[in-house]
Amino acid sequence: MIDRQPASIAAAPSARSVGELLQDTATHTENVVRGEIRLAIVRVQDELAARVRQITFALLGGVIGGVAFIVLLIASIMKLSELVAPWLATTIVGLATAVVAGVLLLLSSRQTGTTT
Repeated sequence: MIDRQPASIAAAPSARSVGELLQDTATHTENVVRGEIRLAIVRVQDELAARVRQITFALLGGVIGGVAFIVLLIASIMKLSELVAPWLATTIVGLATAVVAGVLLLLSSRQTGTTT
């Protein structure tokens, strides 16, 4: 029966020079560094793609929410027009919206520590 050993154990130490060993080490190190750089680039690209998707959905949500808000304002004006003149209903809803916007801006400036 033949005793089989792995090739790395069975092979005799090579007669390679220190220069060749250093060259191999440098080559392997270079390959590892290049691989890590490629991996980092792929990770950054994936993260960027995820952020772009998030921003896109946030913008679409904001636009659709803004349109929905305008529709609700128009409905409020139409309903209020049954009680008062249309121009007065529009003025009332516009002023109420301006007051809400002002309060929200005031609150946001206090959150950041600045004043308007």
